[in-house]
This record gives sequence, structure tokens and C-alpha cells, in this order.
Amino acid sequence: MSRTFRIKNKKPLFRKMKIMTVDEVTSLVDNLSIYDFPTEQDQFDALLVKPLDEFECVHLGEEGKSCRTFELSYSIETASYDVRVFTPSTRTDWKIAINFIQTLAEHLNTKVVDEEGICYSADNISYNYENDILFGIKNLINPEYKGYTIFGINHPVSFSSDMVEKLKNADDRIQVFEDIFYENQYLDAYFAKQRFYQKDDDQQIIAAYSLTQQTETILPYEPSVEFSNLHFIKDEEISQWLITLVVFEDADDAETYSMLGELNYFDFIKRLPKNKYRHIDDKYILVDGMTKQELGNLLT
Repeated sequence: MSRTFRIKNKKPLFRKMKIMTVDEVTSLVDNLSIYDFPTEQDQFDALLVKPLDEFECVHLGEEGKSCRTFELSYSIETASYDVRVFTPSTRTDWKIAINFIQTLAEHLNTKVVDEEGICYSADNISYNYENDILFGIKNLINPEYKGYTIFGINHPVSFSSDMVEKLKNADDRIQVFEDIFYENQYLDAYFAKQRFYQKDDDQQIIAAYSLTQQTETILPYEPSVEFSNLHFIKDEEISQWLITLVVFEDADDAETYSMLGELNYFDFIKRLPKNKYRHIDDKYILVDGMTKQELGNLLT
């Protein structure tokens, strides 16, 4: 679910219509970050100078404030910059997105039109986003949508029954939703990334995570292919889930890092002491930073 706003591009007299580059359009507002570009600086910089229409969309937000990104794309068909805000987002997410929409519309000296055809001036986008948030929360607490997952700015959130009950019983559902979401997104922990590789002998696909000594890490309680990876691999294609345990002699010296061992992911969960992790939602757990000895004990 989402709400899209279109900012019409303007064609200069006697000149071809210009489509701004990613850098040009995102630099209109301070403190915006791009969340779906590669982290390597050379690759990142190379993408910044490409026109926006060369991308399906880019995900934008403000680190430390946003809980969800918003999408920015360019439609050749309508000659417009399209901003898509997800439902439900937080009030801060909406304010950041609306500020961007207004700034872009002012820059282009044009109006803003939402998906229902309602027109807004650049300096007065009066859309009632709190109703949109409440509509999204209503779906979150609908029993038909058990295990509802929202894609946050830093990692997905799979709403647990406890989270849902808090929302159901809240006098101010928006505030409780925002508190839950913000706390989840800004945990001081590493969100483990999935890796995939193929065995040379039988071509079976292995999926793996890693857990590093003395590093608080967010991991799935029951692993499955993340949504962002489903475009190239499916759960049924995974022959085995593993976790690699990594240790070091000096945390500041990458050359001292080494693999202590590897074990089946489901065995890892069974062996993990219950006092060493806590559930942060319906799917993910936060594992405490563990010593080299504690990691070694998981292998025996």
C-alpha cells in the first residue's frame, strides 16, 4: 500500500525537456540519503550522475529520523517526477517526503497531483497523512494479516503478536506505532546479510549468515530468503542454511579476523543460550556480543 504524488516536469521553450540526474534532484533537500545504491564510492558516484529515468526508482530517507524510505522515480509517460510514500509510514517520514515534494515542485515551478487527481500548490500540500497512517495500522492489527512485514529504512519489521496487541490497546495508535518502529530501526546492532553460494560438486545452493565475536547482531529466528533477494532465488532452491562464526585477535585489525567454524543454522538456534538473545519482532532476534569461548561452545 502506498500513496503517489506527481510533480510535472516542465519543458523549456525551444529546448528538449531536461530530466535531472539523481544527484541534482536529491541535492535539492539537505540530509537526504540514498538507500539502494552500492556502498563502493566509485560505483555510488557513477550512479549519481545518471538521469533519474534510467532507474526504476531510488529509495530516499533521512538517517536518524526516517523509519521508512520513500520512492522517487521518473515517468516518461506522464513526464513527471513521482514520489511514492508507503503505508503506513511515520509522521516524520511523511514530513520528510512532503518537504521533498514541495521543494521539487517549487524548483520546477509546477503543481503537485496525487493519484486521485487532487491538485496541490507547492506551498500547500494539505493531504491528511494521519488518515493514511491509521489505515495502514488497521491492516497491521487485522488478524487476517498475521506476520505482517514492513520494510524499514534499515531492515524489515515483522510485527509480533505483542506488537499488535500494543497497537490494538493504544489510545494513540500512531504514537505507539512510531515508537515501536523507531526503536526497531535504530537498534545499535549489525543486521546480518544473507550470502549465497553454489557447491562445486553438485551445484546445490547454500545460504549463509555470519556472527562475529563481540558484535551484537540481528538474525532471523527461522531463516528464509529476504524479499530483496527473491528476484533471483527462492526458498525452495536453498539446500542448506549455515552460519559462519568469525573471531579476531584485534578488533581494529582486519588481518586478524578468521573463521572459527561453521554450523547448520537450525542447530545454531537450538544451541544458542536463551540468555544470549531476545526477539525484536516476530521474525528477528538480537544476539548479544559473544566471546570467542562462547562462540566455540556453539560448535561442540
